[in-house]
Amino acid sequence: TNTNGCGPCAGATKDKGCKQCDKDSCNKIPIKCVQGTNGTAAATECKDITATKCSKPKFTEYTGFSKGVSYACGKCAGETKGKTCEECDGKTDSGCNKPIETGKDFMCYSYQFSTSTKKFALKSGKTTCKIKKGTSTVCNRPLSSSTKTNYTNTNGCGPC
Repeated sequence: TNTNGCGPCAGATKDKGCKQCDKDSCNKIPIKCVQGTNGTAAATECKDITATKCSKPKFTEYTGFSKGVSYACGKCAGETKGKTCEECDGKTDSGCNKPIETGKDFMCYSYQFSTSTKKFALKSGKTTCKIKKGTSTVCNRPLSSSTKTNYTNTNGCGPC
């Protein structure tokens, strides 16, 4: 077998350990990334061999994964990096964008500010809180003296 990357694959090795191509850049081993909507798929080679980054939905403690962002080959779309999307440096042997391990979801009461009473009131129903594995389960609530300025985490999930 030709080990320097130039020339055709040796007869019996073609498509059985040797991939033959006709461009100077096509013999680069592509990075692997987890691809898809929910992160459950195994990392596979990226079709774009020029890709150097993998991306995934950003996880925000007590809120969960960003909606509308997939696990993918390549950089985050547009201006989403750090906001709803995270990037990592791709590798040829494994996907760097594996989903984080999450803890067990839990519920907290949430609150709404009443403009008529100038106080926070309990909303009907509870909010589902999502955490990373190992993060403490924490709920919060407003004080009777709280205002819209000093109590902003109204979904009740996480520390004050």
